[in-house]
Amino acid sequence: MGVKNLWKILEPAGRPIAMESLRGEVLAVDVSIWLNQALKGMRDYAHGAPPHSAHLVLLFTRICKLLHFQIKPVFVFDGTAPAIKQQTLAARSQRKRKAVKKSLKAGDKHVTKYLQARLLEQITGEKSTMPPPHPSSHTHDDMFYLPPLPPPTTSSSSDPRDNRDETRHLLSPPP
Repeated sequence: MGVKNLWKILEPAGRPIAMESLRGEVLAVDVSIWLNQALKGMRDYAHGAPPHSAHLVLLFTRICKLLHFQIKPVFVFDGTAPAIKQQTLAARSQRKRKAVKKSLKAGDKHVTKYLQARLLEQITGEKSTMPPPHPSSHTHDDMFYLPPLPPPTTSSSSDPRDNRDETRHLLSPPP
């Protein structure tokens, strides 16, 4: 949330400075801003999503730049939110709950219509044109939920060295 119009308030007193002028100084860094910039600013050209470890790349390069100029960074992490931000966070949470409830209701409605169409098909024998509902992309509350692994493929050879290319593919990081 931040302080509204903070930059307008600070603008008269602010001035750009060269990094070299901070040599030997201690500089406080708001890490949450850097992480937000990494997620919002660094994009994969092919898909538009942030790269797999954008936050680490951004932190590493900026820390290296500060250290190159012999600036000692002190990292500041957000503490508990002030009372005014607590109200904003509560309002956001309420909006999210309403949106999730509305989405679930719409999904239930779609499934009900689909099941009704299937039932009518069975009764009348006529084929329905209604497409099946799409499975929800978020069916688990656990953010670390992983789908089950595919069944192992059987190889014609019992020698594990024959499957080296497949294993190398499985162990390589995502593109």
